[in-house]
Amino acid sequence: MAYPRNHVLLSVQFDAWSGTEELQFGLHFDTTVVPTNTAAIDTAIAAWYGTAGLSMNQNVRYIGYKLALIGTNGKYPPGHTPTVFTRATPLVGPGAGSVLPQQTLCISLKTALVRGRGHAGRIYPPPQGYTVGADGRNITSNVTGAVTAHKAFFEALVTAVGGRLVVVSDLAGTFQPVTSIAVGRVVDTQRKRRNHLAEEYQTASITNP
Repeated sequence: MAYPRNHVLLSVQFDAWSGTEELQFGLHFDTTVVPTNTAAIDTAIAAWYGTAGLSMNQNVRYIGYKLALIGTNGKYPPGHTPTVFTRATPLVGPGAGSVLPQQTLCISLKTALVRGRGHAGRIYPPPQGYTVGADGRNITSNVTGAVTAHKAFFEALVTAVGGRLVVVSDLAGTFQPVTSIAVGRVVDTQRKRRNHLAEEYQTASITNP
């Protein structure tokens, strides 16, 4: 890995289904100073997670975050200890009902580049309970709310962290500032978010002469 300079990685952390699963997503910021205003960052995340229109599911809890300085080689610089913030009271999602563990919207992070390495990024929020229409897509009002909520979320984090939100590429060796976001109407799948739930099978013999 090769980055042009150190930067800060924010990893937002959740647990789900009574702690059976753990999930997270990361955001990169173009600053070499790890912020100490942990309460401001927590407030920004909690405000976003508690937005009713996002339908974050009640079975998933926001539990905290980690801030780490990432060196030019993609590792923690010598002597660096990440800041770990754990909420005293985990925040339960406001959405009722059941959702699939791997079901989520994809939030695309756009830059001024139209193609090539590091031209765009993405995050997968925790599972949501959006209604899917007859055409197999989420209804428009949900996506409109998601765009509005994520715009406010990212802008609040830029202020709290103190650095530009960027898409980083170790292969291209670049940081590209995020200039816009996009949310589609088709439900995405994040497969690695269902790796601890215990499977329960039922079997049946078949007659097959």
